[in-house]
Amino acid sequence: LSLDYSDNGLGDDGVESLAIHLACKPSIESLSLNLSKNGITAAGIKELASKIGDDALSKLKSLTLNLRNNSIGDAGAQELGAGIAKLQNLTSLNLILSDNGVGVKGLNALSNAIGTVGKLTSLSIQHTGGSTIGNEGAQALSTAISANGNLTSLSLFFSRNKIGDKGLQALSTAIGALANITSLDLTFSGNEVGDDGACALSTAMDALGNLTTLSLDFADNRIDDKGALSLSTCIELLANLTSLELNLNNNDLKSSTFDHLHELQLSVRNASHSEWFTVGGDWKLGVIVVSAAQLKAMDRGGTSDPYVRVNVGSDKPKSSNSTWHKTVVQKKCLDAVWWDASVYDLSSFRDKGSFKDVKIYFEVMDKDLLKDDHIGSISLDIVDQLDCASKLEGLAPQSDDYVKLLKTLEEPVAHKLAIKDKKDRKTGELTVCYLLMAGDKWRKAWKPYTTKARKVLSKR
Repeated sequence: LSLDYSDNGLGDDGVESLAIHLACKPSIESLSLNLSKNGITAAGIKELASKIGDDALSKLKSLTLNLRNNSIGDAGAQELGAGIAKLQNLTSLNLILSDNGVGVKGLNALSNAIGTVGKLTSLSIQHTGGSTIGNEGAQALSTAISANGNLTSLSLFFSRNKIGDKGLQALSTAIGALANITSLDLTFSGNEVGDDGACALSTAMDALGNLTTLSLDFADNRIDDKGALSLSTCIELLANLTSLELNLNNNDLKSSTFDHLHELQLSVRNASHSEWFTVGGDWKLGVIVVSAAQLKAMDRGGTSDPYVRVNVGSDKPKSSNSTWHKTVVQKKCLDAVWWDASVYDLSSFRDKGSFKDVKIYFEVMDKDLLKDDHIGSISLDIVDQLDCASKLEGLAPQSDDYVKLLKTLEEPVAHKLAIKDKKDRKTGELTVCYLLMAGDKWRKAWKPYTTKARKVLSKR
């Protein structure tokens, strides 16, 4: 049943009449009410909630209630919560409470009620304009989310609510426990979230491997490059993601970070998580340039504009060779984070079943207008992993030696490398990871690999 009575001047008396009518519909399983702009107060909500929570509507499984631009206040939110708490068959709940004067007290009551339902698979709450809920309200909301651990879809619209890091940290902890969630929409523009909150959300989303749809709006907050790059790193590791909307406008971000976030959105929209590389039957090498630290300053301002060039071969290709892979440029910094991924076909480096001496070459460069400067370089010998790959192909599947070697190859190899200039002087550190993958199944190895790589590095 869907009813739209928006902007009809119903008032509390009209809502009471509507509530009586609804009580005569005992077979309703889905109910959508648009009661926005009707001058409704707590008294009207009390009547409505009493009928919604009445035994007559005990079969209700889906409820959408739009109360935008009324005056229900905290008292109305408490009455609404009392009604919702009785809907023990409810699996989908959508509440629009914007511009109603609902503050912390009211949201606490609603959160407690939602927590008692416990069976929700879809939850959407909109609270913008009017009273603010701050960190206390966000923490209360987190308890409601935690109590509904089977959520597959969660949408929270809480712009301009004075929510800071502590509030988002509490919400992130609850969100991180939603193992079945596939769709997450967080609109928190115009709040007071900084890097600590953004990083907490990133950590939480690490565990959300089933996410396919993600929308994050944190415009007009206090996030800088650390928090933004933490979010982007996490998003890059969500292997099943097919839809991404990301808004970090009007935060303290460098232009290079904005460029990186834009490229990330385009990559997801173009489904490049599944089309980055060419499918083949031979061994492939996946390389991730994670970060650089303590780089030599190459510019007058005491900073650099670093990027990394990557190549794979038996001999180092010339710098002019077009086969070099390049990361994005991180402007005006001596510490940079990329989590940049590239994959290389190793079929040309095999000779009679064995691999030639293959190395990964890294060059850290400083971007300039006329000619880019060389900061430092290093090569990484991967002969041990290649030997394992060669031996694996000669073993019977599921044999003890096969299983042992396969386990070795499945683990990401992480290195923190000292880069040196052409005079063999140390000019910084570069953190990288790599993984060998084989056959038509290499994509399945690549997707969880980035998650494993991050865990390996976090222990260092």
